[in-house]
Amino acid sequence: MTTYTDKGVKPDAGKFLCFDHIKFWVGNAKQAASFYCARMGFEPLAYKGLETGERRTASHAVIQNKIIFVFESAYLPNDEEMGAHLIKHGDAAKDVSFTVEDLDSIVKMAKQRGAKIVKDIWEEKDEFGVVRFATVQTYGDTTHTLIDRSNYRGLFLPNFKKPLQEDVLCGKLPAGKLDFIDHVVGNQPDLQMEPSAKWYEQNLLFHRFWSVDDSQMHTEFSALRSIVMANWEETIKMPINEPAPGKRKSQIQEYVDYNGGAGVQHIALNTQDIITAIRNLRSRGMDFLSVPKTYYKTLRENLKNSKVKVVEDLDVLEELNILIDYDENGYLLQIFTKNMQDRPTLFLEVIQRRNHNGFGAGNFKALFEAIELDQAQRGKGRAITSLDAYLREADLKSIIMTDDEKQRFIERGSHKGKGIAVFTSGGDSQGMNAAVRAVVRFGIYLGCKVYFIKEGYQGMVDGGDNIEEANWSSVSCIIHKGGTVIGSARCKDFRERAGRLKAAKNLVMKGITNLVVIGGDGSLTGANLFRQEWGSLLDELLQTDQITKEDRAKYSHLHIAGMVGSIDNDFCGTDMTIGTDSALHRIIEAIDAIAATAYSHQRTFIMEVMGRHCGYLSIVASLTSEADYVFCPESPPPQDWPTKLCRKLEQERAAGQRLNIIIVSEGAIDRDGQPITAEKVKEVVVEKLNQDTRITVLGHVQRGGSPSAFDRVLGCRMGAEAVMALMEATPETEACVVSLDGNQAVRLPLMECVERTKAVAKAMADKNWDLAVQLRGRSFARNLETYKMLTRLKPPKSAFDEAGNPVGSAALRKEGFTLAVMHVGAPSCGMNAAVRSFVRNCIYRGDTVYGIHDGMEGLAAGNIHSMDWSDVTGWVAQGGAFLGTKRTLPGKMAPAIAEQLAKFKIQALLLIGGFEAYQAAEQLYENRPKHKEFCIPIAVIPATISNNVPGTEFSLGCDTALNEITEICDRIRQSAQGTKRRVFVVETMGGYCGYLATVAGLAGGADAAYIYEEKFGIKNLQLDVAHMASKMAEGVQRGLILRNEKASDNYSTDFIHRLYSEEGKGLFSARSNVLGHMQQGGSPSPFDRNMGTKMGSKAVEWLIEKLRESIQPDGSVNATSPDSAVMLGVVKRQYRYTPLIDLKKETDFEHRIPKKQWWLKLRPLLRILAKHDSSYEEEGVYMTIEEGCDVDTSII
Repeated sequence: MTTYTDKGVKPDAGKFLCFDHIKFWVGNAKQAASFYCARMGFEPLAYKGLETGERRTASHAVIQNKIIFVFESAYLPNDEEMGAHLIKHGDAAKDVSFTVEDLDSIVKMAKQRGAKIVKDIWEEKDEFGVVRFATVQTYGDTTHTLIDRSNYRGLFLPNFKKPLQEDVLCGKLPAGKLDFIDHVVGNQPDLQMEPSAKWYEQNLLFHRFWSVDDSQMHTEFSALRSIVMANWEETIKMPINEPAPGKRKSQIQEYVDYNGGAGVQHIALNTQDIITAIRNLRSRGMDFLSVPKTYYKTLRENLKNSKVKVVEDLDVLEELNILIDYDENGYLLQIFTKNMQDRPTLFLEVIQRRNHNGFGAGNFKALFEAIELDQAQRGKGRAITSLDAYLREADLKSIIMTDDEKQRFIERGSHKGKGIAVFTSGGDSQGMNAAVRAVVRFGIYLGCKVYFIKEGYQGMVDGGDNIEEANWSSVSCIIHKGGTVIGSARCKDFRERAGRLKAAKNLVMKGITNLVVIGGDGSLTGANLFRQEWGSLLDELLQTDQITKEDRAKYSHLHIAGMVGSIDNDFCGTDMTIGTDSALHRIIEAIDAIAATAYSHQRTFIMEVMGRHCGYLSIVASLTSEADYVFCPESPPPQDWPTKLCRKLEQERAAGQRLNIIIVSEGAIDRDGQPITAEKVKEVVVEKLNQDTRITVLGHVQRGGSPSAFDRVLGCRMGAEAVMALMEATPETEACVVSLDGNQAVRLPLMECVERTKAVAKAMADKNWDLAVQLRGRSFARNLETYKMLTRLKPPKSAFDEAGNPVGSAALRKEGFTLAVMHVGAPSCGMNAAVRSFVRNCIYRGDTVYGIHDGMEGLAAGNIHSMDWSDVTGWVAQGGAFLGTKRTLPGKMAPAIAEQLAKFKIQALLLIGGFEAYQAAEQLYENRPKHKEFCIPIAVIPATISNNVPGTEFSLGCDTALNEITEICDRIRQSAQGTKRRVFVVETMGGYCGYLATVAGLAGGADAAYIYEEKFGIKNLQLDVAHMASKMAEGVQRGLILRNEKASDNYSTDFIHRLYSEEGKGLFSARSNVLGHMQQGGSPSPFDRNMGTKMGSKAVEWLIEKLRESIQPDGSVNATSPDSAVMLGVVKRQYRYTPLIDLKKETDFEHRIPKKQWWLKLRPLLRILAKHDSSYEEEGVYMTIEEGCDVDTSII
């Protein structure tokens, strides 16, 4: 519970005085007014209708001291607005009116701040004066009418007359004793409380007066969150509630369902004598909620130790069911009516305050229990289900949407009662623990019972302790561990029907009908067979009396969702399997380490890598390490491979190279299908070249170590999607496997993928090598071809004729095209790999390529040098930017730049860099009318650790930075081993872009990540501190908080550190770490090396294509179209060339970030996996295997 003392700046003009009146739209205004008079002690005040000249509606105003209610109903059958409102909401509060001063200023300000003005300022007058009005739209269909009645002295409002007749009961029944409107409560659908509160802050300059969350306001079944908004003078208070997940539908959600959305839930009426008031109202026949007797027993015990002395007789309060809430300053008394109409929507509250300005948070448990009892009597289980509860629009706080996406949000507890089991089978791989953690926590979030099946299929067959229910803490502190904490084993028993029969019985006994399988194609095939046999297995169990008929009916269908956990990346249908990226890390780390010793002794090293019958690891490792030769199963070498290998090694040594790396896949074979082993390769090299040769068999080292950031995030995303796939499955849904297509999670038919994977093995057995490569996918084929091209010692002879002139596609000109490459912005890992690929692709074609040093300043100064094939040898593994880079933009240097482009006859330009490269290219494009030299194809490859460039989802360098941050966070948390309860606050780079903080937070298992894109305030920080304290109390020993460097001007890293230190005293200690430039990384990750290599190659393809389109008869280039200056980016499932001019509208230039960012979708998952409340947007889409393999989309 939070009370806010900061009211903000007092408005310069305009003042809200008090509640004026509340207008209800009802079916029969006369009867409604009469009911409130008879039951609540109101008296008729005024009337407007046919008798007064009003032809559209009848309005009856009733009054009790300062409380005025107006009941309005339509005369005409075609009043569509009021009719639609009644159909949707029933009798309901339509308008909450405020008395104001300086109406013009208030309305002007509201307009400027974006408020919807339902009806602009208008006047009404009669013989008693003039009243000015304006109406604004607030939550749901509710409005606020602002009323300036300073020049009016009439009965109520202009054109209202005295009631047609007196109410004869008024003087005969006891007075209601109600004085004024204390507050008006609005209920919102889930996730709409915060936007509604912000509406009052922004448009009416109200401030937050009080708030409470569901950790304090809940019962076993119901919970809510509430924020109270108030005007500056605090004479008007508007609580805003939203439901929080509970075991059953809460009374807030029930209101939203029956009301058809947001609206006024109850009106609190203040009294100075609640005992008399309630006695009088009860005697009038008013019905109030009852309170459990235990409430007063507990209350009496608590009051014994309180400084507060209640004046009223507790026995009388108990008799009348009046509630008490108190703090150190005073107390309040309150009671709630039952619903005021047939729909369970609007009710009233009677409240008396004795130096207490709260809203009865201490009574919410009793109130919820009373309402739950009332709900049960109404048959709450048969209540309608609101579509909004399942399909929601997101506010910007939780996620930023893209225009072309239809999004579905899944709420906490939305799949209660379902049973899920997760197991790992076959060989282990890094990242499996991240997937297991995501399945467990996301399943618990949805309300499911989640089970571990230990030791794979063997544990399923054996049952007993091998099938164990998981809880939140079961998967704490495992995301950074390699292998699988629940064990994995290969199982012969499951291959037999008898074993599967035992497994089926064990699952039924636990109520499990949903399986998440993490393993290879064999494990997934076994799971699908199990699913197909499920019905017959249960029939057999029923016939042998091992299960009951009820069990057979209840657990009649088994649903399967798979994730491929394998370092081999040998499964068709996914670009990456869980563990592949980590295995590449181990391989590259080993090669980088061995290179030093090999260089010292002029040795040749033969590295044997894993992969069984798939050469993915060997090819990508070769591509990202500049290995000299690779042997892989899908592309066997020719029969004379020993001769070709030795010739290449000799040429390289003759060219001055001191070391050679040969990579051999463990499944490598020759064209006859005979194995090629590392030992056989060594024999060839030693016998023919007499070189000092060593063999390194990496073996299971590749399976070990900590998972990479990529595999951790992949495991989290796939785990959540696998659970959602199971939750949405129907008996007709076939088993699916969650896959990665580019950067898009997709769900593919499991058996289609398995059959395609088996087809690869058959093609290799038939020695159809081209088909085998084709079946692996375009990405595999491109990796293989790119490796072969880039590792040539020099350009191919076929690129030139006997006179040395270029041939083939380059012969479009007398000589090849002239292209240039440069960097603009801060250095990042992967830049050198992109330059190497670009240079060698250009030279391979027969083109001339220049390297421009030191960015735009170097270009203007003519610091331009021709690049040769050997100039870029060894660049892939190096961080930084060998060409040199600066942040300077063209600006006033444009004429000098144009001069140098003309001097060197540069016909196409590639810029590699961050946001500055994007801006620089855009300036060149915009200066084309002034300088014809800029009318050349221009491409930008995004390269920045911040990942803040529009037009792409990934930038070169961000993966390396993520791995650095993740590894550092692992070490930081490890440093606290043995130190009880410590929280680390870590600051990451990224400018205003929160990518690093968010994704590193997901990869590192952070408890929170604060970023600029998702606004946060002191309340959020306090809630996170409280959340951290509760987790510590449950046994968690270490916490991790990430903060983007520019997340907030005021909530700095130091401030957050000191806040956690102070608020956590006695519970935990806090430490602060600012990572700084170490995040830019040393050696590029395999991901960045490979992505840089591919982007360099694609940039050449695009530039050459545009050159061919824009070449003029005189040999000049005239590229002027918008699509001749582009950003080369990865967007979902494809590489995309986006014109720079189109990116302007997508860019926030002030903060140097895109306006829409895909990774914001991961933030709800980050919070869910850290046990926060959030709303998850499912990511996966259903596809067929053909769709999944249609485009070359793989990034790595």
